[in-house]
Amino acid sequence: MRTVDILPTVLDLLGTSPPAPIEGVSLVPLMSGATRALALDGYGEAMYPLHHYGWSELTTLRSDRYKLIDAPRPELYDLERDPNELVNLFDERRPVADAMLRQLRERTRVMDADAPEAPKTEDVDPETRARLAALGYVGSFVATSSEPSSGRADPKDKIGLFNLMTTARDVAREADAGVEAIAMLRSVVAEDPQVIDAWFMLGNEYFKQSKWTEAIAQFRRALELKPDYDLAIINMANAYRRLGQDDAALAGYEHYVTIDPKNAYVQ
Repeated sequence: MRTVDILPTVLDLLGTSPPAPIEGVSLVPLMSGATRALALDGYGEAMYPLHHYGWSELTTLRSDRYKLIDAPRPELYDLERDPNELVNLFDERRPVADAMLRQLRERTRVMDADAPEAPKTEDVDPETRARLAALGYVGSFVATSSEPSSGRADPKDKIGLFNLMTTARDVAREADAGVEAIAMLRSVVAEDPQVIDAWFMLGNEYFKQSKWTEAIAQFRRALELKPDYDLAIINMANAYRRLGQDDAALAGYEHYVTIDPKNAYVQ
């Protein structure tokens, strides 16, 4: 079942027509036995690697027995013969793979074109922007899924780092384990300095140790990679406040409000 089919199915069960054309179809004919298959293609995406690790996003298309994953090194699996997705058939069944890849990328292109514009943050004057940049609140790069992913790492090539990040996150929850967590996170950024959340987690660990200056330096690195990282902005402002630099802290809180004007905690 696809999530886009839930609403049309519920409306069909209620005897109500959708108010406007929507994506997805009713599964009632399948549920009632009127048909045995609907031959529906399924789309999926994973943006977490892009926004938290600086790696490539992943999109996928499921069509009949095949599943295609669009990545820097694409993958194709025959789910009937290989339900655990262990054997990549992309090169072996290239005609099938290429056709599905074209279909998937066209669908992604249409979705990107139809997507509403992201809300724009308030413009700031050059002097204010320079001050925010000097304090580390403003970076210059925000990765988006519309950019070419060929230059970004393939998540499947980073499984070791991902597992190390997971372990560091678990260790950081334990009392008096900050030194061990920091050592793990330092290993991550030494191997791949693009891992956004490693810098963010380092900042949190130094913050817990009341090492405010070190924490700010790590949050600054996270914001260089992802300037709209709201938690990094808040935590860095909190670190400035603990240092007694209230003006720097206030600049961070005010900058955050331009990103999320409805945040009651900051206001």
